[in-house]
Amino acid sequence: MVDLDMVIAGLKCCTQDHCDPKDCPYFCESRGCEDIIKTDALTLLETYKPRVLTIEEAKSLQHNDIVWIDIGDIGMLEPQIVDKVVNGYLRFRNWLIWNFDKDRYGAYWRVWNAKPTDKQREEAKWDEVD
Repeated sequence: MVDLDMVIAGLKCCTQDHCDPKDCPYFCESRGCEDIIKTDALTLLETYKPRVLTIEEAKSLQHNDIVWIDIGDIGMLEPQIVDKVVNGYLRFRNWLIWNFDKDRYGAYWRVWNAKPTDKQREEAKWDEVD
């Protein structure tokens, strides 16, 4: 996993007029740090790009995670704070509760890692309903 603090420190060092290799967490003297920093920064940015979580990812959400719920017929809800996931249920702090199986995750409701644009939401395909 990419370390956000390390990327920030590396970018700060590389954007200065003079970067002291001792201050760079990417060890500038021993390898080409700029390409590595760019790759790490891109990896971090991609994790923040809005996308629908798989059912496995949604079932792995942790207490205090913040997600966006998309309900097919209703639309996007305000950001929700996860209380817990237990016995196939996803419960939020406001007592909103979803059952992954009964409520048909992916067909009728889904979880986003970040707020999608209208275009992103339209382009994300829903599961087929039996």
